[in-house]
Amino acid sequence: MLKLDEIQKRLLMEVADLHKTPEGAYNIRSDSKAIGRKSTANIEIIPKTEVSGIDIRIKAGTKNESVHIPVIMTQSGLKETVYNDFYIGDGADVVIIAGCGIDNCGNQDSEHDAYTVFTSARAQG
Repeated sequence: MLKLDEIQKRLLMEVADLHKTPEGAYNIRSDSKAIGRKSTANIEIIPKTEVSGIDIRIKAGTKNESVHIPVIMTQSGLKETVYNDFYIGDGADVVIIAGCGIDNCGNQDSEHDAYTVFTSARAQG
């Protein structure tokens, strides 16, 4: 698994049922930074350049695959907004696991807001 402390491991287990590095595609975000990312032949994860977030492109016909995009936060006073766009090809049938876990022992609020858009191949063109 990625190099994580015990709080990060517990949060990933609670929000995404991850006990080890996931099989398949994933983007794991911790304290406003990507700490692990992997694409597969059928699922590509691309970081955005103009704003914080990712594009996830799933090829047509992709079956029996998953993509994990959990977010965890342990630092006090962090506030972030991310923009995620899924582009899903015709006939794709994948499992998407997303969630956010915050364990903030400090005296400032921490917050993660995500705007996610799902676009099918039919809507793309």
